[in-house]
Amino acid sequence: MNRAPAPMRMVADDRENAGGVIAELRGMDDVALEVRRLPVADFIVEERFAVERKTLTDFAQSVVDARLFRQAAALARGTRRGVLILEGTAADASAVGVSRESLQGALITVGVFFGLAVLRARDATETARLLVYL
Repeated sequence: MNRAPAPMRMVADDRENAGGVIAELRGMDDVALEVRRLPVADFIVEERFAVERKTLTDFAQSVVDARLFRQAAALARGTRRGVLILEGTAADASAVGVSRESLQGALITVGVFFGLAVLRARDATETARLLVYL
């Protein structure tokens, strides 16, 4: 007898409700989603990955206020593999008001020095798919 695979377990931080990713995940049959406050990360995937999701605008603002580096350090110290998903398009990036060099330096710091995987997504739908692919 063939049994359907167990749904993928995810936890989403309750502050992510407005981003659209939670709604996308709730619409997927193969995802078991719990929404609650997380101390670190925006999503936990299968207890293996801690994922921070940032729109390009929020990414730029978090570089300016140094929040990005505190969050990256917390992810790097954790027991789960840290992942950063950058969500948005080139059009979104052009409106952020932070130099390209500053954003590139932040990506280098996050990826090389903190060891986080950096993934790109166009929108909330693609972010949800990336979470499932993890």
